[in-house]
Amino acid sequence: MEAITLNKVSIEEYIALSQAQNQKYEYHDGQIFAMAGGTIEHGTIGGNIFSFLNEKPGTDGSNCRTFNSDIRLYVEKGNRIFYPDAMVVCGEIKNANKEQNSVTNPTVIIEVLSDSTESYDRGDKFHFYQSISSFREYVLVSQNKQQIDVMIRNTKNLWAFKRFEGQAATLKIESIEVDIPFNLIYRNVEFDNSASSVS
Repeated sequence: MEAITLNKVSIEEYIALSQAQNQKYEYHDGQIFAMAGGTIEHGTIGGNIFSFLNEKPGTDGSNCRTFNSDIRLYVEKGNRIFYPDAMVVCGEIKNANKEQNSVTNPTVIIEVLSDSTESYDRGDKFHFYQSISSFREYVLVSQNKQQIDVMIRNTKNLWAFKRFEGQAATLKIESIEVDIPFNLIYRNVEFDNSASSVS
């Protein structure tokens, strides 16, 4: 990400700038950061996961809704706005008082990792996500190999780590009781080494 050098920007000014430039920016308490476009693999994986989740909870009669990367997430801690690759919100959708088109209460957040943002997604971004009381599960999806890491919040507010990997694996998202086979997540993805390609 690249910071845009401006004076301290209000959320209203941030939204107006985003709309005027048709560009996604993260908002960090008055600073805005341009988000780079994703790779074809990044978009394919995110689309595969969103498509599956968007259909699955509905067919199960769940009260959960899935959002793609067009929907903003407002985090009160630090006064920040992010664009996760996908979110699942269960129950009533809550919006930010400062910005009514931003969700504030996801249960699951999914990020497709890239080389340039992986450490940020695992570190500072996760730190802010953890302050969301509804947040239960963080899914980090590699686009370079068939590997997915999941952080799960337990009843003692501690986070447990699970890793799923390999072409025959299945991602288990416990908080919404959904399993997604890797052959669906990585459908039509070609890896650099081609050994793990899925068609």
